[in-house]
Amino acid sequence: MRTGIIGTKVGNTSYYNEDGSSIPVTLIRVDDCFVTGIKTKEKNGYFAVQLASIDKNSKNKKINKAQKKLFSSLDIVPKKIIKEFRVLEKNLLEIGTSINVSHFEKQQKVDVTGISIGKGFAGSMKRHNF
Repeated sequence: MRTGIIGTKVGNTSYYNEDGSSIPVTLIRVDDCFVTGIKTKEKNGYFAVQLASIDKNSKNKKINKAQKKLFSSLDIVPKKIIKEFRVLEKNLLEIGTSINVSHFEKQQKVDVTGISIGKGFAGSMKRHNF
């Protein structure tokens, strides 16, 4: 298992093969992800890499002291999303390492998970924005 990356959905489009067949694809914008922590079997009971991505709004003052200390020690801008990915021991990365799309190989299969925003039972004005 290799570590994942954090991205945001931009939209959908189509990709055309050499034979002219169309494949629906989802476009994802991936900012640089930084390794902010490592979990080891001896200390935590499992191996994992903690990644941070997507810069926080500079006007947002709600950054707690622990996160301020973490990001200042790594000399990076505070990030909005911090996620943990379980990995094998041989795939652990050094703290402060930057990961981007080049982390993946061509034709590599990936698993994608996402979060949808639930709106409950909505009226037509809320559901269709008119």
